[in-house]
Amino acid sequence: MTDIIEFNQDEISTPDDFTAVGTDARKSEQDVVGGAIAYPNHWAQLAISQPTAVTLAINTGSLWVSNIVYTIDPADAPIIINLQPYLPVITGYEKWVAVLVNGATSVVNDNRMMLTDADTGQTVQQSVPKYNRLTINFVVQDGLPSPTPLQPVVPANQCCLCYVQLSNTGIMQVVTRNTWRVKTLFEVEGRVTVLEGDMSNVMARTATLESDIAYIMGQLRSIPRPEL
Repeated sequence: MTDIIEFNQDEISTPDDFTAVGTDARKSEQDVVGGAIAYPNHWAQLAISQPTAVTLAINTGSLWVSNIVYTIDPADAPIIINLQPYLPVITGYEKWVAVLVNGATSVVNDNRMMLTDADTGQTVQQSVPKYNRLTINFVVQDGLPSPTPLQPVVPANQCCLCYVQLSNTGIMQVVTRNTWRVKTLFEVEGRVTVLEGDMSNVMARTATLESDIAYIMGQLRSIPRPEL
């Protein structure tokens, strides 16, 4: 969507006109993301820290689902995940849990002065829907406690931020899952550069092998047959 909402002199604009400004901007971003990037269920720039023995703190970042980008509002960061309810209760047992990233839409209200009488200009403060946000929720996928626990299997349509190993006393380790991380163009360029260098070496060695094989084939014609 590449529309420009124009407002003309003496025009009586409606609320839909102003809402369309934000709607068209979001649609334009989604066209670019979905057409050129289109990561299915991948996360970006989500930083994990461990403020206590049983909690994780997730700082600002984003979730990419096809053409939609969900983000954590800076005012809501960091998001605290309490893993106390997931600790194994048996001493000596451990457990793996997966922290999944889900997208959600939220409507945030704010107080605004509303006109109640056009003749007198009287206003009153009301709480009205003001912000439509694409935000992020985190879900903990539980695993089975065991002396030798296995990591839970993440569904194909989900995005996993990390695996967390738990004991009955708290968090043992956090393993970030880069498989689901959005790769930057800088990273992709670096990998392509390495592959191009390897391909050049392979082509050079292949050309040398072709020359050697051609020489050997030529020499084979001069070797007497075993019968002779």
